[in-house]
Amino acid sequence: MNRIRFFLFSLHRWLGIMICLFLLMWFITGLVLIYHSFPNVTKEQKYAKMETLPSSLPSVEEMTRSVPEEDQLRVRNIYQFQGQTLYSVSTKENNYTICTDSSENIQPLTYETIENIAAGWVDAPILKVDTLHDLEIWIMYTKYRKELPIYKFYFDDPERHQLYISSQTGEVQQFTTAKQRFYAWIGSIPHKLYIPALRKHTQLWIDTITVCSLIALLVCLTGCVAGGYRYYQSYKKRGIYTTPYRKTAWKWHHVAGTWFSLFLITWTVSGALSLKKHLNGLPKRTRTIKSLHE
Repeated sequence: MNRIRFFLFSLHRWLGIMICLFLLMWFITGLVLIYHSFPNVTKEQKYAKMETLPSSLPSVEEMTRSVPEEDQLRVRNIYQFQGQTLYSVSTKENNYTICTDSSENIQPLTYETIENIAAGWVDAPILKVDTLHDLEIWIMYTKYRKELPIYKFYFDDPERHQLYISSQTGEVQQFTTAKQRFYAWIGSIPHKLYIPALRKHTQLWIDTITVCSLIALLVCLTGCVAGGYRYYQSYKKRGIYTTPYRKTAWKWHHVAGTWFSLFLITWTVSGALSLKKHLNGLPKRTRTIKSLHE
């Protein structure tokens, strides 16, 4: 019995130190995260840079004539790109892009076009351009995989802007400044464990968070056992359930830890199970319909 008790107390002590350091980091980075979230290009920024639509457009029925009737429409979007009015439709299985002018074919997307798009976002010279064939820290979600390769533009301006544009659609994927990147490195990245080696492998990232939550759960359970045992010892000696510790720090750790651990157990269990419903959906097939009557 003494060996079991010694093992539980030691396990609680050393795992508790590790979890406390982690929670300290989580608390500090959480404060940063309240005021500086992970950088992301906003819809307002995208809309401000889009080409203006013409004053007249075909009807929706006419534009969707080329979409197979068995495909149920889910998302619709109309926009102006490279001087053409394009209609984008998403169904359960496919994505369609339709040119509203039946006499024109959709112009192919070239690097020159992408470079012109980049130049319109920042009024500064382009220092260099990287072609990304894999995800990196600022484009870490799996949704970016279908946009690869992605062009990363570095600008020579005081804010040191970096712009990410898809080679598949010409759409801006990410837009950051040096200040945003700095606060992300001391805020959201460590807080959410957005470590590139982990986050690019979604299942590994989920497993890591789950294991950390289970370790925290083990600390709480061993703390309940240790705290309850100390109360039991006090009752045997004095006849009342009270903390045996005299030092203020030890006493409050015992009292608060024993009762607050009941809440922490539910918190750690929810953390361990929070990402188990993550679904890796299959990418949709993309079809380009050159005109309405093709």
